[in-house]
Amino acid sequence: MLTHRELTETLREAGLGPGDVVLVQSDLLQVGPVEAGRNREDILEFYLTAFQEVLTSEGTLAVLTAFEDYGRLGTPFIREESPSRSGVFSEYVRTRPGAVRSTHPIASITGLGRQADEICGGPHYDGYGYDSPWGRLHRLNARLLTFGYGFRPDGMTFLHYVENLYGVPYLYTKIFGAPVY
Repeated sequence: MLTHRELTETLREAGLGPGDVVLVQSDLLQVGPVEAGRNREDILEFYLTAFQEVLTSEGTLAVLTAFEDYGRLGTPFIREESPSRSGVFSEYVRTRPGAVRSTHPIASITGLGRQADEICGGPHYDGYGYDSPWGRLHRLNARLLTFGYGFRPDGMTFLHYVENLYGVPYLYTKIFGAPVY
């Protein structure tokens, strides 16, 4: 069973510390039981509390909060309401007071902490371009952490930013007609 102390020590051993900016992609189902019990809310709070303790009030936690219904179903993207399809922890962070979500529906990032608005606020018209949250994370020298993913390729969305940076063409680049609010 994963304890709070073990988790915070592991995050510190991974190189995270006070004031850091970290992008986390997670699949908590792969991690196993935690000392918080079986209540969903308590488990999610367990993880968030550990990150916040390690990063302190000076740090910023960012998570992928993609809303794939926009591209697949043409559903409008409402920044404050459209749920994240990027896992339970991402959705949990998205709904916390003070969280800031970016406006690009498919490549959406939510930040929580001191630099959340700097990363996710304001307009940006490209999902992975220079002024996207991904570009902002890059310029802030953010750390990347995949948690519970192992070597699965879907946990490495930052690679899309790197591909864009070097001009690698996408086969799936499309313009969608659904509105964004």
